[in-house]
Amino acid sequence: MIEANTRLGKGCLVESHSRVRGDFPDFAVLAGSPALVVGDTREGDAEWLDKHPQWRAHYDAWASDDGVPARSASN
Repeated sequence: MIEANTRLGKGCLVESHSRVRGDFPDFAVLAGSPALVVGDTREGDAEWLDKHPQWRAHYDAWASDDGVPARSASN
């Protein structure tokens, strides 16, 4: 259950049967009642992106603050 006036950051993951109240950072994995941050979704995303590198640019654009992928020093 996500209670009124709760703010979930970008890319949050909420475990079933959790009670969520408050403000939570981007990419938080939330679990429990009351919900606590128990992980970071980017860890699992990294494994998936290693297997599917063709999606890296899209993921980076989505995950960045401004929607534009970060440029590397070689770009």
